[in-house]
Amino acid sequence: MNYAKNKKYFTSDGCTIFGAGVGTWFLSFFLLSFLSVMIGENIGKPEIGALLAFLSLIIIAPVVTFFIVKALLAGRVTDEKYDAMIREHIQEMEQRALDKLGIDRDEVNEIDPIIIDGYNYDQCTLYKKGKDGVWRTNVYRVIYLFFSQNEVHSYTYEFSTTEDQKKDFTDVYFYQDIVSASTESSTATFKNQKIQYESFKLTTSGGTSLNVSTRDSGHVQRSISAMRQLLRAKKVSQ
Repeated sequence: MNYAKNKKYFTSDGCTIFGAGVGTWFLSFFLLSFLSVMIGENIGKPEIGALLAFLSLIIIAPVVTFFIVKALLAGRVTDEKYDAMIREHIQEMEQRALDKLGIDRDEVNEIDPIIIDGYNYDQCTLYKKGKDGVWRTNVYRVIYLFFSQNEVHSYTYEFSTTEDQKKDFTDVYFYQDIVSASTESSTATFKNQKIQYESFKLTTSGGTSLNVSTRDSGHVQRSISAMRQLLRAKKVSQ
């Protein structure tokens, strides 16, 4: 993962690039004009210096600015690129989750595994509202839930997109100890602006819980429905 490039997603925007372009143009024009005048004076032909300064204004400075801005735009991370980077990082993590839990895939086949993932809005240090209206942060969390005959096995992985920081942990819940599996609306405040987001929450009778924001509410609702049906069936049979 390119942490330095990901930081640019949060620190580089259109205004920054425009400002850099204008600054580059003025600086280039000033330096080139100064050199042009000096050349004209040294050769005893100030009109040549004036001509060079004029060329700097209409040709050289704009060309320099063009290439500087082009380089800045090439290194810019878009919403789509940022999302793609996260998808690539978390894909094919199922086997890692199974290894961490110490279980085999054929042991947890009561229903298909449930994967819920989203940005961490509570422990992030960088955030940005994308052009699509979605708030993105530099901390991401994914939860895997596996369902065996008597237990729900959970694996949580959280990582930073801008620093080499990651953590994961596992847990196991007996079906009869699970009180609820639901979605709820939560809020966070960024730049004095309150935002709302949906999150998944699993709560047990002991008060422990899993919590993760959701990106695909439709997928999450379908997954929760399947999980609730299994929970009801297990509690009836016990």
